[in-house]
Amino acid sequence: MKISDLTVVTKDSDTYDQARKCWNAMYDSRPDEIIYCKDSKDVSSAIEYARDAGKQFRIRSGGHGTEGYCSVDDGIVIDVSSIDHIEYVSDSLVRLGPGIKNRKVNHVLAERGQAVTTGTCYDVSVGGFALGGGSGMLSRTLRSFTRSVVSMEIVDARGRILTADKDTNPDLFWACRGSGGGNFGVVTNFTVRAHKIPDVVSYRVMWPWQHLETVLDRWQHWAVTDDRRLNSYFTIMPQSVGWIDVGGVFVGPQKEFEEYLTVLLRETPPSTERSVRTLPWTEAAEVIYDKVGGGLPEFHERIRSSNLTNNSSNFLDAEAIKVLKEHHAKAFGNIWTWIWAAATESDLSSIAEVERDTAEQFSFSNRLTLLSVLTRAGWKDPSEDARHMDWFKDFQKSWRPYSSACYVNWTDRRIETRLGHYFGDNLPRLVEVKNAWDPHDVFNFPASIPLRVTADQARRWELSDDVVQKLKDNGRFVDSPAS
Repeated sequence: MKISDLTVVTKDSDTYDQARKCWNAMYDSRPDEIIYCKDSKDVSSAIEYARDAGKQFRIRSGGHGTEGYCSVDDGIVIDVSSIDHIEYVSDSLVRLGPGIKNRKVNHVLAERGQAVTTGTCYDVSVGGFALGGGSGMLSRTLRSFTRSVVSMEIVDARGRILTADKDTNPDLFWACRGSGGGNFGVVTNFTVRAHKIPDVVSYRVMWPWQHLETVLDRWQHWAVTDDRRLNSYFTIMPQSVGWIDVGGVFVGPQKEFEEYLTVLLRETPPSTERSVRTLPWTEAAEVIYDKVGGGLPEFHERIRSSNLTNNSSNFLDAEAIKVLKEHHAKAFGNIWTWIWAAATESDLSSIAEVERDTAEQFSFSNRLTLLSVLTRAGWKDPSEDARHMDWFKDFQKSWRPYSSACYVNWTDRRIETRLGHYFGDNLPRLVEVKNAWDPHDVFNFPASIPLRVTADQARRWELSDDVVQKLKDNGRFVDSPAS
């Protein structure tokens, strides 16, 4: 297969050092070639070329993945960042290319008074974000991005250009809605249902750090409400910074939000700062982008980083909150934890029904998370790597008893290796889809869906007994290590 018509950057190219870089500077892979694709036919050619060459390859839509999976030493990067179209096909259906970025999606849809859930970094592209589920500041109101996807165009391991939706290749469609990018094929087009959105209330309230335990406890019960218009986060900064805050977006009138906020303020110590503003969604999103940057503008573009998600299906008890407080008392620099309210009280009261219905629709394992605990840091100096990683490892060791799942788009394989936390009860079905669509494991990377699971992997990944039994029933479990 020839790729002479495509733009290819090699190690001899003047642009190689810039082209090979991904967002997390801790990963410094040196691929042999970076192939830039403009459409699905280019992607098909690139996959066939890589297979014929017998080389490992990775997919890159924006390069913003936290774990550097978009590149590989001595292999091939298939870059789809130029497939960045956005076009309406009806009043509410939009086609998006995998390379289009969050900020542009927000602005184009806002021209029609619409939105979808986008991520909290403006430089993230839709491709990997969508395939990993797609959580963002509008997740409670509009649900995850993957819920809005109604169809995909995907190039499979054989280079075939396919459609996947609820009627055509439904197993592939299910698997690609939440299990992470790079597992089953290369998505070159998402057809997404956009939602009407009015101006929103952007809010933030700050307290002195010493009130962390009281405010966090009151906030979690306040934020997990049946009113999906309320989207809220709680931030724990290092004690040395001196403050904690609550913020987010309310998709409704400011007067109604202020009535909500009065309840929280009545149950917490006096705040030191408060901001409540009605803004267009695009401007409210910029407020979130600025917060995520955390005083480091480079965070959105290229930085050294570690990120962890520890989701909880329960409210945090006093011991869990104490663990958060103790570790953030020792935190430093740009380390902070961001806790999002996710599910609603009604979701929890009808968990069996919701679980059954949503499990049939998509593979996103975070669908019934009550609280999403996201811990992150960004730094520039490589000499600070060990100090930061030691803090993260120590924190994760203490936090493990309170973690029921993780968000596949925001984790660190150097610390969190439990595949059971990535995919939950969906893993056996995902393994079946993998065997059906990629039986030769062409799409392979350190955290990809395996073709089978060994007993040793099951122990290390902390797979549940039910998951192991399903793998055994399907003939995908082996007692000896993979040969």
